[in-house]
Amino acid sequence: MVESKHARSRVARQQASSSLEKIRGEKINELSLEKFAAVRDWYHMAILEMTEIKGFRSDVSWLSQALGLPVNIVREAVERLQSLGLLSCIETPWRQTQKDMELPSGVPSRTIREHHKQILTKAIVAIDSNSVEKREYSSMTFAFDKNLMPELKSAMREFQRKMSRLASSGEKNSVYVLSVQLFPVWENQE
Repeated sequence: MVESKHARSRVARQQASSSLEKIRGEKINELSLEKFAAVRDWYHMAILEMTEIKGFRSDVSWLSQALGLPVNIVREAVERLQSLGLLSCIETPWRQTQKDMELPSGVPSRTIREHHKQILTKAIVAIDSNSVEKREYSSMTFAFDKNLMPELKSAMREFQRKMSRLASSGEKNSVYVLSVQLFPVWENQE
């Protein structure tokens, strides 16, 4: 979005505009906050994504072992996903009914904050329990005009969509979480 308006050359602006139009044309399913409140725990989205991997088994015990969770938690999660119309268990293998789901942005929500806390907690554990080959952690600290925050948020969402498109190619054999954070370390109050 920034490049489509502020790139130095006309060609670069046109290329960025074309890319932006392509992204805007993609179908994104917005998941309501009410539905998300029922499936806010990290493992709900993991279960949905696991239906896409090679070797997936439509079996609560298998999912329980794969996710390291008690069988009753997984059973309840599968039932919840099914009752909300996010998972179809009618046929085998089970399948997710909606892909590329996104929450409304810019809405303050305790439910969304709790979900992100769970993801960040898993990231903290994974930094020590996964080899460097199986993870990527990076951070960058930079100064900028806080009036650019809406454009930075938009760029982050665009990046996530690009990662989702890239990840959808090839044979699916694992489920990962991409978590990108952008938050102030210091802000001028003037």
